[in-house]
Amino acid sequence: RMVTHNWDNEFLQLVAAMVADGLGENVFLDIALQLSSPTGVHTLKRSLWNKGTLRRSYWVCACSVNQHASICNSLGEAPDPGTNRYAMWKARTTDTV
Repeated sequence: RMVTHNWDNEFLQLVAAMVADGLGENVFLDIALQLSSPTGVHTLKRSLWNKGTLRRSYWVCACSVNQHASICNSLGEAPDPGTNRYAMWKARTTDTV
């Protein structure tokens, strides 16, 4: 499963959302609260084990990488090198913040 991190959220919320997915839940607030204590973590791990999803893998996109530049072709074709349009286009392929 692929997960995209929202930079407005805390890392705890990202983890809680993945645990919620593993448990088949639609919300993660209670899970985030449980993740805040060792006992809660143990309980969640046991629940994930019982669901058969404790070992589920997630691919987390949490870096400032403009993957859309390479996988979505959203920037269009490159203009002629050496032009101002090319310089602006090239900057959008690498500037992510």
